[in-house]
Amino acid sequence: MKKLMEKDIATLREEIIAYRKEIFNVRLSALVGQMKDTSQFKKIRKQIARLKTAITIKESSVGH
Repeated sequence: MKKLMEKDIATLREEIIAYRKEIFNVRLSALVGQMKDTSQFKKIRKQIARLKTAITIKESSVGH
């Protein structure tokens, strides 16, 4: 979490977009049947949640 807090909000948002694209690709590979590591869904969703939390903390600290 410390590494995420060092980044600016724009970078965090770009990373969220990248992870959303990645989860889309993982879903497609799961539909086709090429997916071997099913835990990727959970890992990517958790990382997106971490990024969103970091953005929320940064936005609330800027206001105070």
